[in-house]
Amino acid sequence: EGVCQALPIYLDRRVLRGPPQMSLSWGSYGASASAADKSEGRRLKRHSVHGGALDGGPDSDAEDASTPLEQARHECLAWWREQQFFFGAPSTVLASSLLAFLVDAGLHPDPYVAEMLPRVLDRLFGAQISCNCFLNRFLPILGDYVDSTGQDVRSGEALLLKSGPYRCAETLLVFLRQWADLVLSDEEEEVAQRRRAKEKKKKSLRRASHFVMEAFKSKIMEGGHTVETVTEMLEGAREVPPLKASMDEKRYRVDQAMVRTWELLTRRHLDLV
Repeated sequence: EGVCQALPIYLDRRVLRGPPQMSLSWGSYGASASAADKSEGRRLKRHSVHGGALDGGPDSDAEDASTPLEQARHECLAWWREQQFFFGAPSTVLASSLLAFLVDAGLHPDPYVAEMLPRVLDRLFGAQISCNCFLNRFLPILGDYVDSTGQDVRSGEALLLKSGPYRCAETLLVFLRQWADLVLSDEEEEVAQRRRAKEKKKKSLRRASHFVMEAFKSKIMEGGHTVETVTEMLEGAREVPPLKASMDEKRYRVDQAMVRTWELLTRRHLDLV
């Protein structure tokens, strides 16, 4: 009976700690396992869970937080419980709740933010976002910039939904600057793929071949080879010359923009289908 009563507390404890990973993944102020054990041990003795919400409140959670990362996770989880999202919520509803939070704090989001935030969250996390994904995927994406006051906002510490509404607003603006253009390009590419698929289906219904030999020969000769030379190389009668590829400094460089593009194209942050 005691274990069953404490089970919701253990669930919240697991959500707050997040998945096991190196502290370097969260920056130099990453929450270590020992610090999490100490703070969670104190919270487990004092708090009780009723209806899925932390009775201790966000203020007591912030007192237990030994690092800025833990404080941000405490505030985000307390805000999530206040919205009564429990295990998951629609991405568009989450975006609307974040915008309503900024309005209640006296901040009025730009119309572009109100339009793009639901679209970006829906494209990144799908139609539904779970509580674990909100804390372990969305929260680490935010941050890693220098704010308007010159302070370094580290990854995972930017969304202070209780103590820092102004930082939250600036964080969401930075987040949209990083992802909005990629999301728009991905949406345009999806529409183009559907259009090409329809055109290909229409062409496949036609009879006869659309292959043009002269255009194919012209494409081959653009590389400086004749048709006979290419034929001999394909048959093995002539040695294939080494390729002279130009070195592009940006082609093989993995920067933050390329990482975000890969995460978007591979749908890395989807956890509810």
